[in-house]
Amino acid sequence: MFAIATNACAHDSEIISCTLASWLRVFGNRLDRVHVIVDGRPASGRIAANRAHVQADPSRLWDVLAHLAQSDSRVHVSALGEIPQERSLSTWFTEGAPDRCQAGTPIRAFVAAFEAPDAEFVLRADCDMLFWENGWLAEGMRLLRKGQTDLVEPPRLGHAAGGGGGRISTRALMLRPSVFHQRCLPIVPHRLGLVRRIHRRLHGRPTWLALEQMLEVERRRGGIRHVILDNAMGYSVHIDQRSFPSREWLEGVVGRIEAGDVTPAQRRLGWNFSTEAWPEAA
Repeated sequence: MFAIATNACAHDSEIISCTLASWLRVFGNRLDRVHVIVDGRPASGRIAANRAHVQADPSRLWDVLAHLAQSDSRVHVSALGEIPQERSLSTWFTEGAPDRCQAGTPIRAFVAAFEAPDAEFVLRADCDMLFWENGWLAEGMRLLRKGQTDLVEPPRLGHAAGGGGGRISTRALMLRPSVFHQRCLPIVPHRLGLVRRIHRRLHGRPTWLALEQMLEVERRRGGIRHVILDNAMGYSVHIDQRSFPSREWLEGVVGRIEAGDVTPAQRRLGWNFSTEAWPEAA
């Protein structure tokens, strides 16, 4: 079974209505479940600073998710507190219970998303990711099933052919949970260097690295094997502007992304979406 898990907070109500519906279309009957973990706590660190100008309505997020769940029985929604995250954290890390990294990005919520679906293969994706699937899903599951890698990333738009040469990103990351637990966990909950740890502590902030940075440290040490699949099999695109879903042109652009029809300009720019690369968004 293949499942997608994602995390959402109050700022994500509009973007997730767009992306989650796209996932259901793109993966069709190959997708057993989409599990959404809602973190209702206020943002912190750099994340809070970046979103300070954006009005967020938690009730709007729950309304959107309720509508999606009613529209498709594969959509399951849980609050972060409903997931046995402390048990998950104890199996993922050698010590401590990291909640958020020093910049405010989730750790506990990401781990809870990896653990939530009861599926042989889990793709944890940020709720602002879109995909064109042209064979990467089957190839990723094949590599994981044969034990040839531990973490698979869908192709990143514009990533060089050959599949390697990239740092781990948790924007979209697929694993086989039972094998990953056995072979790769627990990992060390890595922290910032000493000087930066002192600075963060003086300001009352955590000192953990982001989860993807912890995984990258383990990869460099040889404890985790990681591959980014080739663009011939499709791609992923990151839409980080939360106001986009209200734009009239976005539906058509999403349809083109799903069909593998990105503009040459967007392909050159890579997997971070740019309105300048799309004439219809001008």
